[in-house]
Amino acid sequence: MDTAVETALRLRVIDRFRQRAEANGGFLHRQEVLRLRIDGRDLPVIDFSRGIRNPHDFASTLSIVTSATGPYDDVEAEDGLLHGRGP
Repeated sequence: MDTAVETALRLRVIDRFRQRAEANGGFLHRQEVLRLRIDGRDLPVIDFSRGIRNPHDFASTLSIVTSATGPYDDVEAEDGLLHGRGP
């Protein structure tokens, strides 16, 4: 997927989730994140059974589900990206 197209799609996902969170009192239901549709296309933002969501036509990871008590020592860097150091 073209980088500009992917960026625009990511921004639409963020906007959609922001709108849904506002409508839901500040949160999203898991099913909304699993079953997102944009322009007739299924675009689950998280995976059913994996912590990392890498859509096949995206150049980079779409989402990461993590836990504060999980085995990874992930940190947010100054660039806003998560950097993992593994178990």
